[in-house]
Amino acid sequence: MDGQEAVEAALAAGTTIAIAAEASSVNCRWANNALTTNGVERSLSCTAIAVDERSVGSDAVDVTGPDDCRRAAGRAQVAAGQSPPAQDAFPLLGPDDAPGGEAAGGESQGPDALQPLVEPLRRVLERAHHDDLRCF
Repeated sequence: MDGQEAVEAALAAGTTIAIAAEASSVNCRWANNALTTNGVERSLSCTAIAVDERSVGSDAVDVTGPDDCRRAAGRAQVAAGQSPPAQDAFPLLGPDDAPGGEAAGGESQGPDALQPLVEPLRRVLERAHHDDLRCF
């Protein structure tokens, strides 16, 4: 599941606003002059915001599947129904009221993204090993 699918799942469940946040990181770990581990970490979260006339409720969840987004939307709707009216409420902007378009998503990266760093570092560590130096 990606951010677009998370937003669509929350909106399909009846929430007014859905925000997805995707993050990824690539890491490598060096010890004793050698690459010991590398990996990719990815996360996806979804925030559902429900508006019930002048009352608002929200819920956020770390996403593992579409049911998470639907449940967040349901909890946001319940919270909106239980919240008192906001004193500073105003009508939401519609699609024609807001400038711009969709936010551009970045490309997901894998361990190969570190290759420009790994190869030069490997040479430095090989040289250190040759000179009986240990790098941790």
